[in-house]
Amino acid sequence: MTIAILITLFFIILRFAVTLFNYISNPKLPHIGRYYSDKVSILVPARNEAENILTLLNSIHRQDYNNYEVIIYDDDSSDDTYQVCTEFAAGHPHFRVLKGGKLPDGWMGKNYACHQMAKQADGKYLLFLDADRTG
Repeated sequence: MTIAILITLFFIILRFAVTLFNYISNPKLPHIGRYYSDKVSILVPARNEAENILTLLNSIHRQDYNNYEVIIYDDDSSDDTYQVCTEFAAGHPHFRVLKGGKLPDGWMGKNYACHQMAKQADGKYLLFLDADRTG
């Protein structure tokens, strides 16, 4: 029993020492002065996301990286998703909206939407985001 208490006490003291060291030395990741300028294509497939999508679009717009494009693919929504996205894109030059059509045989909806956006994208990097995953 005494050995277990001593081992526990040892680990508590070790943990305290590490915490104290981190507090005193204030370790941080170094700032990297490299500026990235490669174009990023942010691709957002959306279906019936009229209530959610503005949160995502505003979030993308507020970020501080400037060399990007946003392509939103309205995948045959039955709500006002296309209208909401078109109105937002009209006031933001980095954004554009594609209207999806009939799904070809052999394709699944989201896969086809992503494929269509990737064909339109001209960024070096492709970032796929879901309109309903904002939190």
